[in-house]
Amino acid sequence: MGFRECSMENMVEKFLFNGIYKNKKVLITGHTGFKGSWLTQWLHLMGAKLYGISKEIFSEPDHFSNLNIDMKSIIGDIRDYNFIERQVNLFKPDIIFHLAAQPIVKRSIENPIETFDTNLIGTLNLFEACRRNKISRIINVTSDKVYYNNEMKKNFTEVDKLGGNGIYSSSKACVEIMTSAYRKTYFNTNDTLIINVRSGNIIGGGDWGESRLIPDIMRSLTEKKDFEVRNPNSVRPWQHVLSALSGYLILGEKLLNGSRLLSYDWNFGPLTKNKFSVRKILKIFQTEWPELRVKNALNKFNESKHLMIDSNLAREEIGWNEVWDVKQSIEKTISWYKSFFEKNQIETKKQILDFINDSEKKSMAWATK
Repeated sequence: MGFRECSMENMVEKFLFNGIYKNKKVLITGHTGFKGSWLTQWLHLMGAKLYGISKEIFSEPDHFSNLNIDMKSIIGDIRDYNFIERQVNLFKPDIIFHLAAQPIVKRSIENPIETFDTNLIGTLNLFEACRRNKISRIINVTSDKVYYNNEMKKNFTEVDKLGGNGIYSSSKACVEIMTSAYRKTYFNTNDTLIINVRSGNIIGGGDWGESRLIPDIMRSLTEKKDFEVRNPNSVRPWQHVLSALSGYLILGEKLLNGSRLLSYDWNFGPLTKNKFSVRKILKIFQTEWPELRVKNALNKFNESKHLMIDSNLAREEIGWNEVWDVKQSIEKTISWYKSFFEKNQIETKKQILDFINDSEKKSMAWATK
């Protein structure tokens, strides 16, 4: 029996991830961002008691506000230790998903101090607040860009060398080094676990981030401007936001159950075959919106020619898989934006339920009743 053939939300609460998130106190930093807002909606459907911390929302439209989720949402800066410590102490969450960051590569080049301050010091503040308040389960979201990339066309595994050739990537690599130090120095008991999750090239509806491919395409359409493409021949492995989030939630279930994990670091990336060039994605969008005009732009940024992560550990040890391939992920993304602009409707909840149904059909353990 599929989720749509019975009381959908009751089924989601009861069966997904063995019902572990129902009534759990979950803190999400960066809950108003792209990934954070999708994660917040999914956890809300599962009956979690949610508490979110984010900076002020600057994007327009704004995905999170349009979701109208009933939760405690606090505006504040993770760079302010006193603020973050006070919030952690007040809420005392069962688990934290730490997504708050300065994630824009262009902005990191323009303002490296803000980037390191937010990504490194902000995470340090959170870890210290957790240490002092004895918070025991933390999932720290970093990036596939943390690896030392010498363009050797290697698929990076969790044990490969950390590096970072740019400001954003090096800030995230520094976060992971600091995480390891905190884990070994303070969080080295069976009662406390911090894990890093790495993913990249994530797409989906409701993304309005700067200097990202699909948000920039949608802005060009709404503003009736030419879309300036930096690297049309760049090839990346694309995955839907729900694919990555399902991996984070699987790990969250294991932490809440007190399971000892094989690794503290986990990659969540699509199979190598799920690669499309930027040019191919543009052609797909032009099929839906023929008015989209494209022109080449001068690329001022040093971007990796090859960046693939190996996710076999997650596939083999925790039964994770991406469920939607690159074609389906793009179709779902286009559907979200068309529904938003043409019907003034938000498909986020619907697509989460579609993803759950498709995961059940593919016998994903986390979605199987």
